[in-house]
Amino acid sequence: MSHKLGKRTLLLIRHGQATHNVLINRSKSSEFPVDECLEIRAKGYGVLDPGLTTTGKWQALSLKTHPCLSELDILVTSPLRRALQTAHLGFNCSGIPRLIVHHEARERDGGFGRLCDSGLPKITAQQYATDYSWDWSLVPDYYSKRDIEIKKGVVTPFLEIRADNILSGEVDVSRETESELRERAHRFLSFLLTLPENSKIAAVGHGDFWSALSSLILGSHVKRLGNCGFIKITSDNVVIHPGAT
Repeated sequence: MSHKLGKRTLLLIRHGQATHNVLINRSKSSEFPVDECLEIRAKGYGVLDPGLTTTGKWQALSLKTHPCLSELDILVTSPLRRALQTAHLGFNCSGIPRLIVHHEARERDGGFGRLCDSGLPKITAQQYATDYSWDWSLVPDYYSKRDIEIKKGVVTPFLEIRADNILSGEVDVSRETESELRERAHRFLSFLLTLPENSKIAAVGHGDFWSALSSLILGSHVKRLGNCGFIKITSDNVVIHPGAT
C-alpha cells in the first residue's frame, strides 16, 4: 500500500464520549422540536474543554483490552481534556517509552463560538496529565484561536451561544476553516515523519482532525470516527474500527 508513513504503524484513536457529545447528539434527535434541539446544541457548544462522561471513561478503559493497541513505542495526545483522559485510561502509559502532548493534534478549533473545541492554556491543561512524564515541549503556552486573540488584546465581543446564532452561522465565524484544518494536518504529518521508522505510534485526538489527517495520508476521504473508534495504518493494510455512535 502506498502512503506517506513509510514503515511506521500509526493508530489514530478518537477520545471517549465527552459531556458535549451527549448534548450535541441529543440535539439531533427527532424527539424534540427544532428550537429545543438548537438550544440543546447551544449548551453543548458552550462547554469549555469538556471532560469524559462515565460512559466515555468505560469506553477509554476498553481500549486496554484491544490487541491492536498494545506494545507501543510512542503515544501522542491532543492537549484537550477529553483526549488526555482517554490516553490515561486507555493505555498503560508507564510502559510506553515516549509520551508526547502535541497541540497540532487538537480538534478543529472552535474559536469563540464552539467552546467545546477550544483548548485551555498549557498551564491549565497540564493539570489533567500529572500521573506520567508527558513531554509538553511541543505545546505553546496558548494555542487555541480564542486564547491567542485574548492574549494579543484583540477586542472580541463575548458571544452568547444561542439557537438563533447557530442558525445564522455566527457561532462559526471564528472557527478554524477547512483550509486551516488541512494545513494543520500537513504540519502534524510532518511531525509524525520525524519519528523513527518501524515505530508503532498511537495518537489520541478528535473526529474532525483525524478525518482530515487520515484522508491526507491515504489519499481518499475517511469517515469521521465514533467515540473511541480508531484507524490502524500499516505499510500494507488499513483497519478501521468505527467506535460508538
